[in-house]
Amino acid sequence: MAEPVSTITGSCLCGGVRFEVTPPFVRANHCHCSRCRKHSGTAVCTQALVPREQFTLLQGAELIHVYGQSV
Repeated sequence: MAEPVSTITGSCLCGGVRFEVTPPFVRANHCHCSRCRKHSGTAVCTQALVPREQFTLLQGAELIHVYGQSV
């Protein structure tokens, strides 16, 4: 049996935004709705949810923008 993962690291495609997540996930799924397909450019968009205290933004906060909100 595989050892539990203590942290999971990830990034955006260009590597400008980097983050770290500590399991367990509250939820993880694949969404097939038209908005998620357009967002990902594929047939699915993989998503995961963790409590805020289990997420750490390591780099690139200035590169993150929220769709549909005025700044």
